[in-house]
Amino acid sequence: LRTVIPYKNPMALAAYYLGIFGMIPFLGIVLALPALGLGIAGLVRRKRNPLLKGAVHAWVGVMLGILSLAYHAVGAAIWLQ
Repeated sequence: LRTVIPYKNPMALAAYYLGIFGMIPFLGIVLALPALGLGIAGLVRRKRNPLLKGAVHAWVGVMLGILSLAYHAVGAAIWLQ
């Protein structure tokens, strides 16, 4: 049975949702770092147990966490000028 939602790798799933919600202006400052950390933790957990799913969810969390940090840093730099 194939599943789309990686319920056995909750770190990857949490990283995915935090990364998506991290793109919301101002709220993303708080959510981007946990998305990045949980995404990395989800990838490490997936590497230790290849039967777990969630690598894509974890990568999306990592990438959106980085993107959100960059987005908010540029926004803060523009706002502070």
